[in-house]
Amino acid sequence: MKKALTSFTYGKFPIAMITKINIEQVKPIIALKYLLYPETTEKEQVESVKKAYGL
Repeated sequence: MKKALTSFTYGKFPIAMITKINIEQVKPIIALKYLLYPETTEKEQVESVKKAYGL
């Protein structure tokens, strides 16, 4: 794995350690607004975030 990662980064970043993680359980990450206002559409949520962050 170290050899593959070193090749991927063209050797520009030294790799001291590789940690393997096994995923046993996943849950979706849901914006609080979806829970408080279930009628919120994805498009409305995206526009709200863009406005909030000035994008």
